[in-house]
Amino acid sequence: SNTNYFLGSDRQMQQRVETWATDNQLNNEYAESSTKHQDKRCSHNISIYDEKLSKYLCERKGRIYHDHAQAATSSAMKSNANNSADIDAEDSSNSIE
Repeated sequence: SNTNYFLGSDRQMQQRVETWATDNQLNNEYAESSTKHQDKRCSHNISIYDEKLSKYLCERKGRIYHDHAQAATSSAMKSNANNSADIDAEDSSNSIE
């Protein structure tokens, strides 16, 4: 299903949450000291993420997220989805064993 495609198995999702919790604990002081995430390049982050998670995702997965946005823009302008497909394949390879 689409849910499994994006989230992977329950075990993988648990590992992601545990990794996020560990990294976020280490970066908690820095994250909370930043009153707002000002990086304009990250304005495409999904609005349902809270500020800390949005900042975390941008820092940890910045290349993938920025490339997604660039590929989407390129695809819309050039009617060429090749870049986006390549990134989707890379992203799925990171979440599905």
